[in-house]
Amino acid sequence: MEKPSVFEHKFVTFIEEKLNVDEMIKASDYFIGRHDFKAFCSNKRYKKSTVREIFDINITQNDGMISIKIHGNGFLHNMVRIMVG
Repeated sequence: MEKPSVFEHKFVTFIEEKLNVDEMIKASDYFIGRHDFKAFCSNKRYKKSTVREIFDINITQNDGMISIKIHGNGFLHNMVRIMVG
């Protein structure tokens, strides 16, 4: 896949290395459930509860693009970015 268009730059990142989607799917199972996600928040001085529940993570690959959809009851600042990274 070529680099993303200027319209996608906020939502897509380009990675040259081949990613192992099967391993990503296996690893995503660890996030499912109710956990304290403080380690996955860019604001370490967050005053409220950092406990969130992840209901489902769906990882798909189509034409070289990997799509990750995370369904939960709430997200901390940069939590999803850090999880995906």
